[in-house]
Amino acid sequence: MTACKDDESSYACDDEGCWDEFVYHFMCALVGIPWNSDGSTVDADFNNDGSISMREAFVWAAIKDSRSETPWYNDNGDGIGYNVGQVIFGSGPWLGDTMDLHGLIPL
Repeated sequence: MTACKDDESSYACDDEGCWDEFVYHFMCALVGIPWNSDGSTVDADFNNDGSISMREAFVWAAIKDSRSETPWYNDNGDGIGYNVGQVIFGSGPWLGDTMDLHGLIPL
């Protein structure tokens, strides 16, 4: 997983604080709240199974990323990166669906 393609730069947040834009949203997906403490919640559990998978956290972060960068996802080691549209609508299989990341970061 990367915040941008190899011919792009990854950018800092525009208004969320002193973070990388993609990384900020990925971490918010894991903990369920924005780290800037604006009082809102983050619900990246798209399949409503009570867990946040690596793929769900990637999708949340890629959709929320407002900078001019293209996050790439690869969870099978074949070296091929997939953009968020391919990850959402592609058939997989996605190993990241079985990796529960929710709760790994203590609040």
